[in-house]
Amino acid sequence: MAQRISSAQVVALQKLRQQFIDWRDTGRSGKRIPDKLWQAATDMARQVGVNRAAKASGLDYSKLKRPLNGGIALTTKSATAPDFVQLPMTHLIQTPQCVIEFAGDRGTQTMRLSGYDAATIVSLAEYLAGLVR
Repeated sequence: MAQRISSAQVVALQKLRQQFIDWRDTGRSGKRIPDKLWQAATDMARQVGVNRAAKASGLDYSKLKRPLNGGIALTTKSATAPDFVQLPMTHLIQTPQCVIEFAGDRGTQTMRLSGYDAATIVSLAEYLAGLVR
């Protein structure tokens, strides 16, 4: 025996049917159903049953039933932002840096070097130390 629905639900089903007709008449048939329209169909399925909502909207019964049974909704937009996003560290380039400080009779000199490898910095330090002697 079929479940009885209220006159308000009948009107809502007719409105849903008309929304889908209007959407299909705009030449968008075959394209992705807008999220708002899809949500209206799933809401109606919760109220009057999947079969009635599928017939009114012209949607596939199993696709309309999937989100109602805890399945994955067909929309791709996420309602909330993710809590955590992991980025690969291989894309981050770290530039070697160091500070060399020379103290002598004429005061202190500080050099900040960036982008040189350790061997180059040691060679530079040895060369500058030889100049001071």
